[in-house]
Amino acid sequence: MKIGKALEDILRTEPEELEGYHIFYNPLRRAIFRELTRKPCVTSSFLGKKLGANVPAIEWHLKKLMSEDYIGSVSTNKKLYYPQEMILPGDVETFSILNGSTGSQIVRNLLGGCKSIGYLQGMFSLSTLYRNLKALQTLGLVKKIRGRKALYCLTDIIPRKLEEYDKIGMDFKKRMLERISLRGYEVEIIGTYGYEVKLRIRGLENFTMGFFISPMRTTLEV
Repeated sequence: MKIGKALEDILRTEPEELEGYHIFYNPLRRAIFRELTRKPCVTSSFLGKKLGANVPAIEWHLKKLMSEDYIGSVSTNKKLYYPQEMILPGDVETFSILNGSTGSQIVRNLLGGCKSIGYLQGMFSLSTLYRNLKALQTLGLVKKIRGRKALYCLTDIIPRKLEEYDKIGMDFKKRMLERISLRGYEVEIIGTYGYEVKLRIRGLENFTMGFFISPMRTTLEV
């Protein structure tokens, strides 16, 4: 027998609210936050598919994280979620395009230098390639240079953003350590792997968690 949504929500929230669990005590919530720091500006459906969880559960945890100002959201043609104080407001659309496999692969290829349409076409269908190139050009990330043959090149925005988000990530890490330690929790950094910081948290509850600190690099996988 199915229980009503209101009762289900009460059963799900009551222990947490009454017993005062840490916001990150729930393992799915930690996984959601970790994924958003790795690949920000994605939908609840993306998170559900990535984490193997149903969308209503994902959205419930997103609301909890939003209520504590750990994540924010913006609605374009779809609702996108991102970590608060990690993503610059003007870059939400950029991350959304780079989250797609085509957009990120085009940029990764162009990081090595300008490429012709013929070179890039070997990796994608022509319609997909042109659609993503147009989106990247609209955002000012890619420019077309005409000569003996047309070449597509990165503008200086992506290299600049890589460095900018490295700095933002270090500030984000400091604030996260300070916030997680509230209410008397002890926070210990137990390792840094690539761009992920692994923490051990001790207090009323004991658990480990991780988050990423260089979202442009992890989104592009560079």
